[in-house]
Amino acid sequence: MKTKLCYTSLLLFVTTFMVLPVQANHKDKQVTHAQQAASMLQRLEVIKQMDVQSMSAEQKTGLKEEVQTIHKNLKTLDGGIYLSVGAIIIILLIILIIL
Repeated sequence: MKTKLCYTSLLLFVTTFMVLPVQANHKDKQVTHAQQAASMLQRLEVIKQMDVQSMSAEQKTGLKEEVQTIHKNLKTLDGGIYLSVGAIIIILLIILIIL
């Protein structure tokens, strides 16, 4: 009886706090990944053409942070799957244990 109560409460807990991602469809504001990438690359070109020597230190750090975030966003737009070396080793060990 206790196990049934435990399983029931566990099931209730899991279903109560389960989070499902929901995406809204904004057909009028849809921008493709190619358009986003093109605008980011265009911004990088504008930054490259700026005269950095005449800027203050705060402006230089702001531009550096902007360039870094643009590079991160471009990497995420690629949509590739990235696995660390540790994850690959664990996957291989699990496969070897199963076989």
